[in-house]
Amino acid sequence: MRIAALGFHHETNTFQSVKTDYDAFAGYEFLRGEEIADQHLTAKTSFSGYFRAAEKFEFDLVPLLWAFTGPTGTITKDAFDRIAGEMIDLLKENGPWDGVLLAQHGAAVSEEYSDMDGEIARRVRQVVGPDTPVVMTLDLHSNISHEQASNTDAIVAFRTNPHLDAVERAVEASDILVRTIRGEVRPVQHLVQVPMIINIVKQPTAFGPMKEIIDDVNEVLQQNGILSVSCGQGFPYADVAQMGVSFLVISDGDMDLAELHAKWLARRAWDRRVELQNDSP
Repeated sequence: MRIAALGFHHETNTFQSVKTDYDAFAGYEFLRGEEIADQHLTAKTSFSGYFRAAEKFEFDLVPLLWAFTGPTGTITKDAFDRIAGEMIDLLKENGPWDGVLLAQHGAAVSEEYSDMDGEIARRVRQVVGPDTPVVMTLDLHSNISHEQASNTDAIVAFRTNPHLDAVERAVEASDILVRTIRGEVRPVQHLVQVPMIINIVKQPTAFGPMKEIIDDVNEVLQQNGILSVSCGQGFPYADVAQMGVSFLVISDGDMDLAELHAKWLARRAWDRRVELQNDSP
């Protein structure tokens, strides 16, 4: 079982006047092939989780590319074209694949694409076709979009802020991918976007209303037929149409069940909207 792993990871602050160019990635963390294993094998990152999952579930993980830099301004068209172009070329040149793992952020914005992560997912899907499973991991601060959901078989986002569970979520995503390839499950996902913003100072998940929201997420996770549940807190400094709170529920072949639980989570969050914004700058 050959699974490709790659990622173009950025949390974009569209209010920042200085754009993020190619050199910002090249000078921070731009890795290819075995360089990714050298840096991430024992780290606390999504890629580390992919490597651990490959050992646990006995599949051949092929790391292709990882481009990352810290939260900065909008990604230039040149940077996007060069990095995304290399990603897709590597995916084409090294196939065929049984599945793909995408390590994205979910709040990346380029000059050309306001939903850069969705565009990456679309291009990956275009390469591998409709029958090759694609699973994407996202940051909790993701602005999850319908473009992202429609071009992946499953999306799994972190559930902690500060982000302490990247490895665990990557293993979870890999588990869904492997079971999908083996025909053991048929993931279907339903996304509900909630018209609200969580103030950045109210986003820690260990206490307050966000803890209650994550408690709700964990409750849905215990229900029969549910494979995974994600909350996207949204990244309020990415001024794009899909910015905001979202819930994505993945069930085993039952879209009605996924929709039911996603809408319940959305209503529960909406009922806490004042707590999530009140008394915060």
